[in-house]
Amino acid sequence: MSSLTGFKKYFANFSWLVLEKVCRLGVSFVVAAYVARYLGPRKYGLLNFAISFTSFFTVFVTLGLDGIIARNLVRDPAGEPLIMGTGFRLRILGSITGFAIVLAVIYLIGYDFQTKMLIAVVAVGMLFQPLGVIEPLFQSRVAGRQMTLANLWTIGATSAFRLILVALKATLTAFAWVVAIEKAVQGIAYVAYYRRSGRRGGVWKFSPGLAKELLRDSWPLIFSGLVVMIYMRIDQVMIKEMMSNEAVGYYSAAVYLAEGWYFLGIAASSSLFPAIVKSKSISEALYHDRLQRFYRLMAWMAISVALPVHFMADFLIALIYGPAFHPAAEVLKVNIWTGVFVFLGVASSSWLVTENLQRISLIRTVIGAVLNIVLNLVLIPRNGIVGSAWATLISQAFASYICYAFTRVTFRTFIMQTKAFYPPIRELLDFRAASA
Repeated sequence: MSSLTGFKKYFANFSWLVLEKVCRLGVSFVVAAYVARYLGPRKYGLLNFAISFTSFFTVFVTLGLDGIIARNLVRDPAGEPLIMGTGFRLRILGSITGFAIVLAVIYLIGYDFQTKMLIAVVAVGMLFQPLGVIEPLFQSRVAGRQMTLANLWTIGATSAFRLILVALKATLTAFAWVVAIEKAVQGIAYVAYYRRSGRRGGVWKFSPGLAKELLRDSWPLIFSGLVVMIYMRIDQVMIKEMMSNEAVGYYSAAVYLAEGWYFLGIAASSSLFPAIVKSKSISEALYHDRLQRFYRLMAWMAISVALPVHFMADFLIALIYGPAFHPAAEVLKVNIWTGVFVFLGVASSSWLVTENLQRISLIRTVIGAVLNIVLNLVLIPRNGIVGSAWATLISQAFASYICYAFTRVTFRTFIMQTKAFYPPIRELLDFRAASA
């Protein structure tokens, strides 16, 4: 394959993935706002609490295998039947285990019947997730088109379900069922596009030896995935425990707006960082120059979104969710700045992988999760949901930026990230000189 043909292939794959994210964001954004207005803060908060609670246990479903499966498929395309069959069986076992653990936990915890019912219904979706093993196959084949089309069908179908439920004035439990069914719809769509590609699931085979090998490689990712999920969702669980369902509703509405555009940072990193890594083989000076520019791009991409959203937060919340969600505006004003450190974290994570420093990545994630929990315990009683937003911002800033200042290996990254906050005057001058 020529370099030009390879570029076209990867660019087309990237374009399909971005298309899916943009469509998902646009459709989900409108539908979520419509559903939130219908349910109101209390019911919307309770539904999001059930989703957040269940998400802690999805690590048992995926078992950290997705990246491992994709890697093995790239290395050994001919081993697809064995790799896919083994991964599928492991995910079936994991989904049953995860679902059973959720039921056991909610049985032991003293939640009211409605809360337990919502959690149990949402958890049913875990039983359909083994079919998601097809996604890393699409990734390994650079088949962004098939994966995007499958996800777009899922978005369209489940969005239609939600709108119909609003029109029918359905109960909260019905909306929880849509969350569960969404996994089934996605699995069916994956299977359909998998079969259209000429492959047949019947040839998949299970290998106990390969299963042990996959689990041996994935166990650190299982732990890391659990920590990340705690990091991302613990705030909503703690708000319910320490405040109310209404408070969760306000907070969830703000977080949905604040996090909806994060895919831009991931897309930028996926497309730009390979070129940065390649420059390392040319010269260290070029490598660090490009890395510095990359950090600055990520920082100012986030700042350019955070600034207008901060000042327009009251207007945006009223426009999208209505006056009933007015308390969410103050949360949005704080939480939107978390994106700056999320983007820097995405960039630095790519650097850590390049330098084979994954251990540091795990350590900083654990520290960030612990700090987030501690700060929530301190700030929620004092400042309510805005305190939780500050806890998220501070812990993310520490994990993705400040912690790099404490080790010799990462101190240079801390300096480069600090310089990333300088206004990009140099880049603007370079652009003007090039265009003159």
